[in-house]
Amino acid sequence: MPREFGVGSVFSPGGKLVEINRCIVIENQKMIDLTRSCIVIGNETHAISPIQTRILEILFRNIGKPVSYEKLIEYAWNGSKRITKHSLYVYIHRLRWKLEQKPSRPRLLLSVHGFGYVLMSLGGIAIQTMESSSR
Repeated sequence: MPREFGVGSVFSPGGKLVEINRCIVIENQKMIDLTRSCIVIGNETHAISPIQTRILEILFRNIGKPVSYEKLIEYAWNGSKRITKHSLYVYIHRLRWKLEQKPSRPRLLLSVHGFGYVLMSLGGIAIQTMESSSR
């Protein structure tokens, strides 16, 4: 019988907690909390900016699927035409330092050369999207 952690809790077949409303468990002891704009690793909480939160939100909505640079910029910066790919790269770089064990060899937040980025689920965890959790 699965343990309950709150409304919208989702478990993979291995019993790993995957999502509680806008919280996503991505690895053992590592969670992205989009509501509080933070990444929780064990007992440590690392704040993320509103832009980083929106980047992770759109990547999460497209888990396992590449999202183009243009779509990420449009969503994260509300359609601003002044933002460049380099600005996006800086935010992704900072997110990797908070998310990845080895930021120079990412496993969660991957580049898709010449296209954009993809957020991967690890260990075969089936992730329920935010849209389906609100039904």
